Amino acid sequence: MKRIEVVAAVLREGNRIFATERGYGAWKDWWEFPGGKMEPGETPEEALTREIREELDARIRIGRLIDTVEWDYPDFHLTMHCYLCTLAAPALHLKEHEAARWLSYAELHDVRWLPADDGLLPLLAAELLDVDPGLAVYLEHTVIPQYADFDKAHREDHARAVVSRALDLAAGYPVDRNLLYAAAACHDLGLSVDRKTHHLESGRIIRADRELRRWLSEAEIEQAAQAAEDHRASSDHEPRSVYGRIVAEADRLIIPEQIIRRTVQFGLAHYPELPRPGHWQRTLDHLHEKYAEGGYLQLWIPESPNAAKLAELRAMIRDEENLHILFNRIYREEVLGPLVCERFRTEEKYRKGHVAIIAPAPGTEILGLHTPQMKAVAREIARREDIGEILDDWAADERLSHDERIIWGLVLDAMKCPLGERIRRIREFLPRIDNWAICDTFCCNAKWIRDDAVRPFILECLAPGQPDFTRRTGLILSMCHFLGEDVLSRTFGDLTAMQLQEGEPYYVRMGVAWLLATALAKHPRQTRDFVSGNASIPTDIVRLYVRKARESRLTRDVPALNAR
Repeated sequence: MKRIEVVAAVLREGNRIFATERGYGAWKDWWEFPGGKMEPGETPEEALTREIREELDARIRIGRLIDTVEWDYPDFHLTMHCYLCTLAAPALHLKEHEAARWLSYAELHDVRWLPADDGLLPLLAAELLDVDPGLAVYLEHTVIPQYADFDKAHREDHARAVVSRALDLAAGYPVDRNLLYAAAACHDLGLSVDRKTHHLESGRIIRADRELRRWLSEAEIEQAAQAAEDHRASSDHEPRSVYGRIVAEADRLIIPEQIIRRTVQFGLAHYPELPRPGHWQRTLDHLHEKYAEGGYLQLWIPESPNAAKLAELRAMIRDEENLHILFNRIYREEVLGPLVCERFRTEEKYRKGHVAIIAPAPGTEILGLHTPQMKAVAREIARREDIGEILDDWAADERLSHDERIIWGLVLDAMKCPLGERIRRIREFLPRIDNWAICDTFCCNAKWIRDDAVRPFILECLAPGQPDFTRRTGLILSMCHFLGEDVLSRTFGDLTAMQLQEGEPYYVRMGVAWLLATALAKHPRQTRDFVSGNASIPTDIVRLYVRKARESRLTRDVPALNAR
């Protein structure tokens, strides 16, 4: 196998490490430490100085060798000498890489590292945290990855964030950093056994861990176990040591919106059967029980930033109306966010084009779901026993996104219920239709319409004076379900009864034109006779009808009007 020898600069600035994103080759968009191949006759230090000048236009001070990484890639074996470095001058410029970031310990895993570079991360954790390298390798490779199986609020990023905050808080206290690192890294391991007693289970796991004894004494193991046991906010006693107080405080990072999001995430993971109102009540109850005035949360480190953030969170809890608005936004992001079209999420041009086609009312949020995903969500909701509570919740929420309102309409189409109940629910829905996409998706999926029993409701929608999209709803329902030969003349009569005028709202005019063009495809003679001989259809609508007919592959060769 081909062998390549390279050097890499681990640039450190305070508690951050510099990383670069490759912009070329098979590993494009992966992240690495800057550096490159050694040329014949160069020492590693000479090669590193040259490579950093070529890649970053920077001068560096080269420190000690951190490690030499040996890694087998598919086509070659890599030997990478990694040196701890600092910038000799503050300026650097990317000349070969696509992007760059300065990463703290808690952020080291936020990027996708090249495999060889990824193997260096535990040693960098030891550098940044000032802990034993061997302990860091064990905790970072063996312990913290166990969090990947926990709920979304307690994954690996949570464990590393607690570690980072704990060791930052330790700056003013005479503590053993290795002991504190172990306690913070292991504090939630008990979630693998039982959530309610996870703090106690974490202590048991620490006491049973024989590997930790390579770096900690029996007395230190016990202190780490007690710190894990005492970290829980609902604990009925004060932490027994400074380690317990620090871990407990580090576990209580108070970022108000993040706390609310984690509460929602936990509810969705553990109580998926609850409807949105149930999740709202559960979120509200938890926030009051834990964080509001009189809640059980206690802060143990006076100089922690948490005090000011807790005051901010308590103010949000008191303002229940705005808290509910924030909850609804977070809830939809968590429930529907994973279904959002990737192009809508990442391509600005596509996203703007999608929004422009829909032409939503000002202030309407568009999440970017495709119709198949919305239909799947609607079918699932329509089967729920608590569907009435869900529909009531939507009817009371005036800030539903565009996508949620389409789902609402699809649920009304898919639910099993008597016609009278369905019509009552549709009347609640009609005022929330404010663009053609919501209207037409609902109407075109109304498979529940099977006979004339729905006709009084359609006539109600078509009546003069109704809102624009209510009238369009009547038109599109008629187009989809009442253009059969046996009812065609009656549907044409309904158009006459609308008392249409020149200059009707655009989506009403387009609705009439679409209905007539569809009728032309099915019944050309009757449709031409109706349009050509009926003065009740305004000229501007006739022009739209002719245009729609010519644009359709079904009618482009069919005369839209009788010859004069």
